[in-house]
Amino acid sequence: MSDANDAAEARSAARAATILDAVRSRFGISFTETHTGGGCMALEARLESGHWIVATDENLTGFRERIEAESYSDSYNAHCGDDHNAAGWSIGIYPNDPDENTWMSGDDSIVDVVDLDGRADQLPGMVEKALAELAGVAKRNREKVQ
Repeated sequence: MSDANDAAEARSAARAATILDAVRSRFGISFTETHTGGGCMALEARLESGHWIVATDENLTGFRERIEAESYSDSYNAHCGDDHNAAGWSIGIYPNDPDENTWMSGDDSIVDVVDLDGRADQLPGMVEKALAELAGVAKRNREKVQ
C-alpha cells in the first residue's frame, strides 16, 4: 500500500473516531460496528433503557469506508465540479430484549429517523433526533396509560 493510501486511511480512521467520540460524549452511546449479513455493516449500541439504536447508511458500508468514500468524493467533486452524493443515514431504535438484539430478527422499529443526504459527521445530530423521538414515544405511551 502506498504512503498516500496509508495517510488517507489514517485520516479516515481518525475522523471516524472523532465522530463516534462525539456521540459517546454527548449521549453516552458507544456504537460498535456489526455485520448484518451479506457483507453489509451497521453501527449498533444498547441504550440504558435496553432499546437498540442502529445506524446504517444507504450503502450499508463500514463507517471508516464510508468516510473514505466521502473524502474521495469531495476531492473528485471539487476537481470536476459535480455534486456530492452522500450515503445518508437511517437511524432506528428497536424494542428492548434482554437476550438478543431484536433489530437483527426483523422486529419493527419504534423510531426511524432518515436523512438520505446526511454525511458521516451528521451522525451525532441524527442520534439526537432519534433519542428525542424516542422520548416523545415514551411520553405518549405514558399518557395512554393514565
